[in-house]
Amino acid sequence: MPLPHFKVIIVGASIEGITLAYCLHREGINYRLLEKRDQHVPPREEPLIIMPNGARIWDQLGLLDRITDFTVPIETAYMTLPDTGSHKIGFPKVLRERFGYSPAFMNDKIKFGRNVVRIETGASCMRVGTWDGYEYEGDLVVGADGAHSKVRGEMARLSKLEELTMDVNNDMTVEYVRITGVSTRCLDYPALARGTFMASNGAGQNITCLVGNNAEILWSVFLKFDRRYPYGSAPELSEKEIRQRCERAKLFNQTLCTSLNWRDVWDRRKSVSMTPMEEGLRGRWHGRDIVCIGGSMHKVFSSSPRFTLGDLTMIYTTPHTGQDTSCSIEDAAELTNLLYGCLRGRHTKPSTEGMNTVLATYTQRRIRRMKPIYREAK
Repeated sequence: MPLPHFKVIIVGASIEGITLAYCLHREGINYRLLEKRDQHVPPREEPLIIMPNGARIWDQLGLLDRITDFTVPIETAYMTLPDTGSHKIGFPKVLRERFGYSPAFMNDKIKFGRNVVRIETGASCMRVGTWDGYEYEGDLVVGADGAHSKVRGEMARLSKLEELTMDVNNDMTVEYVRITGVSTRCLDYPALARGTFMASNGAGQNITCLVGNNAEILWSVFLKFDRRYPYGSAPELSEKEIRQRCERAKLFNQTLCTSLNWRDVWDRRKSVSMTPMEEGLRGRWHGRDIVCIGGSMHKVFSSSPRFTLGDLTMIYTTPHTGQDTSCSIEDAAELTNLLYGCLRGRHTKPSTEGMNTVLATYTQRRIRRMKPIYREAK
């Protein structure tokens, strides 16, 4: 039976936004995707880690084989810890054997050029307006527009629910900064083949390097600020200040793998940028006929595993687990499944109460999934 005419407006061509669009397409649900960036904006440089739980969903959608040109499977991995040196670790093989998928990384290059400036409630639909004067109508608006979500703010304004109002001191805070860049291949280290992963961990800091196509090294350095900043108030760092912070943290002599130090990668950099890392998990994800997914509702970039060496237990920041991206892919699949279940077999659109039930169920399920991940990350 065909689905009733129901249209979803997706704001944000993020990983979760693109995945949601494809999920809706597969289930025959109409959608429109709006993205504020245009083709003149350079692509992201930081790699996005895709773990097996995200890869499995893409495989079910038939997408995994189609994006092989944009992903690099992690085949070899090295981990460096203080006092223990660098060791080759087997997590790519373990994940592949246990879950059937290799961890991988990719770059996001999607751009569309539609900047959403307002959302209004119409007589029988939601209206989304963009900066260039266009207006789009839909039955449900989905915010997939990241930590600085416009949709989240409009949802709070229209719903007038206190629990949707952003508490900048608690809901999203910044304790770490991510410094990202791309470096040319280190010719003196031929072992750095495509798909090599390297991580060096210390208290309050982490270096992650991934060897991609053309043997370019995509890297991220995570450093802890001297204090926790409220949402939107973390300082911006120049390249000179970034270098000074790396020197103060004694990063340049940190080992990545046998005889390769961080300085060897830094000195061959082609570009460098910094991003304050918001972290948080919102307690409500929907209001009116609007729902937010992915980074607009949860930002989890770090986890703190314990390493026991004799009688000493050390906790290290390891922000490379990839669960934030993979859980955002889960968000898109969960929302699509619930929407399809609600629309299937209907001749008319669901009522406001019916849609609110769907979105409340979605929120409950995703928070139940995200809470232990967020708790472990903290």
